[in-house]
Amino acid sequence: MTAIQQEMRRLHGAAPQAIAAHFFENFGVVAEQHLDGRLWLFDYDQLAAHKHRTTDVVMESRGLIMCADTLDILRRPFARFFNIGEAPTYEADVDYARLEALEKADGSLVPLYFNRVTGHWHFGTRGTPFADAKHRQGGVFYERVLRAAGLDAVPGTPEFDAKVGFLSPDVTYLFELIGPANPHVTPYEKDELVLLGARRVTGEEFTPAQVSHLLGVLVAMNWNVRLPRRYAIPLQLKGLARSVQVEAIKQWVATAPEFKGLHEGVVCYDPATGKRLKVKTPLYCAVHLQGEELDGLSISPSRVADLIVAGDAEEFCLYFPALAPKVRAMAGQVQAFIDGLAPIWEEVKGIEDQKAFAIAVQAKAPGAASGIFFQARKTGLQPALTWMELPLNKKASLAAKLVN
Repeated sequence: MTAIQQEMRRLHGAAPQAIAAHFFENFGVVAEQHLDGRLWLFDYDQLAAHKHRTTDVVMESRGLIMCADTLDILRRPFARFFNIGEAPTYEADVDYARLEALEKADGSLVPLYFNRVTGHWHFGTRGTPFADAKHRQGGVFYERVLRAAGLDAVPGTPEFDAKVGFLSPDVTYLFELIGPANPHVTPYEKDELVLLGARRVTGEEFTPAQVSHLLGVLVAMNWNVRLPRRYAIPLQLKGLARSVQVEAIKQWVATAPEFKGLHEGVVCYDPATGKRLKVKTPLYCAVHLQGEELDGLSISPSRVADLIVAGDAEEFCLYFPALAPKVRAMAGQVQAFIDGLAPIWEEVKGIEDQKAFAIAVQAKAPGAASGIFFQARKTGLQPALTWMELPLNKKASLAAKLVN
């Protein structure tokens, strides 16, 4: 029995308004009735659920649907997952060295499931049982799903049921709708469905082999669908401290050529625990968040610092030309700082006494930069190379102190 089912049984007899209030006030979960009260849909609210984010109720509330009468689970998407390093208790049993990296498709989650209340198969979204809401570009959402998949029958009808009758009614099939018909940040040339996986209503997920077999069946049925792209993680992580492993993975995603442009990043999957971790590129995050700014004319120094150290500042300027002068000025400040390291080093590198060296560095270098000179003295590297060798998070933190 799921945690949501347990809560619903405990609330037996309560009014729908009281049930909805209970889930939101205690878990930050939006519980909504649909189909004249015959269905309950549970979806966590990003802000309200933050302090409850690793509770079982919130983890399950990612578009889960149950029958209001029997409390049977009708649709069960993947459990919630987090950005790497965001929820330490969640990833405590994740072995970073065995992670597998898959493309993070930038679109909308589209579950396909059999609804035992309606007696039909339906596409849905995280927040709707039937994907029947208006799309921001016009029309109904499920119409775009059908066109992308290459299907012509309307969900919730006998004709559609016949098209998907080879699927199991006890499984939720999970897709991502990407493409020009459903634009987000990452540009795609064509509309298509990405098969993310499948999950039984009892909670068990399909294995990679089962997902691959399912893809073959769908393609044979003329569906326009593919799997997420896989990426080899080119890192030797065994034996490293966990914090170092996390930063190494972040740095790989932030700097690898295959993730440049507006690529969202990867989902890292741990085959032993079944847990997932998101790792997004700095440029994607900046463009995504900047698109949510009301005026679009402000950007935080910390966000610019992330772009600078990942080498994405100039590309960001292409997407937000109004911000280009500010971002380029900040990038210039960081470059001037790096260029200024060598002359200072020439003046202080010969000072043998540790205390005298420290006094000289503090007198000549910006306060945030003193650590670079001490590290250069220890390793024998030039300060500019020492800067380059810093972990991405430390470079970003230092860069944020340099820009204004």
